[in-house]
Amino acid sequence: MGLLSAVFNFLFSCSDGKPGMLSKTGYHIADDKVYYFGGLNSGPAKELNGADPKSFESLDEQGFPESAYAKDKHKVYFEGKIVAEANASSFVRLRRYFSRDQYHVFYLNQTISDDPDHFEFIDEDVQKDRKHVYWADKIISDDPASFKLIGKSGGLSYYKDASGILVNYTRIPNADAGSFQVLDHGYSLDKSKVYLMESAQLQEVEFADPASFKVLSAFYTSDSRQVYWRGKPLPDSDPTTFVILSEGSHCSYDKKQAYHWDVVIPNTDPTTFPNGKRCKYCTNEKIVFED
Repeated sequence: MGLLSAVFNFLFSCSDGKPGMLSKTGYHIADDKVYYFGGLNSGPAKELNGADPKSFESLDEQGFPESAYAKDKHKVYFEGKIVAEANASSFVRLRRYFSRDQYHVFYLNQTISDDPDHFEFIDEDVQKDRKHVYWADKIISDDPASFKLIGKSGGLSYYKDASGILVNYTRIPNADAGSFQVLDHGYSLDKSKVYLMESAQLQEVEFADPASFKVLSAFYTSDSRQVYWRGKPLPDSDPTTFVILSEGSHCSYDKKQAYHWDVVIPNTDPTTFPNGKRCKYCTNEKIVFED
């Protein structure tokens, strides 16, 4: 075997037909054996012992490139692992990482529902059957009858059931559903509180007044009393004269002082800022304007 041929076999297949390190991710059949290769970072391809190559089929989903699910006449597989409770003869792929047979619904290789005939997608993220509402493999509500989508904003989805409000899979404690409003940039409010969903963590914007609360930009909000940077009050700020100097540099000011993020920049007098010149950058110590 020449050097070039040896290198080709090493990269794309071994002498026994086993997939090589640059083979396509997914299932391969060679020499009456079935293999699963998870890609470059997953180690060598593994043989699926007991798999029947004659009835084996990869269950690809159109528009979703990963060949994760497969089955033969006896078993179902997800990424080369047996889906223990799956019935091969009735198994079908639903959408992305969801599948079902006549008895169960599966997410990845885990059983999530025993009510497949009533399992349905509310939207791309949320599903329900007669007993539960799911976010992937999480049960997020036991009230599918009244569960519904109330709004989407900035990659977040807001839902309502008889127990209250959820943002994605996180329930907002004690939120008042009757007065709840979805705002921009991760904010929402009800008659008593303002909420911020930040990096998958829900927080209340302390001291914010829901009745006068406004979202000014991705980083700045205000109410009748003060201004906030991502939910943090700007000290002694004046919302009536507040100006965003540079969103990218997180620089702002009001009639009395200037701020970087939620920090007061010392020794700055907004009345001395040069007219017509843009802010070049801003730190906790100074503001630099373009020449």
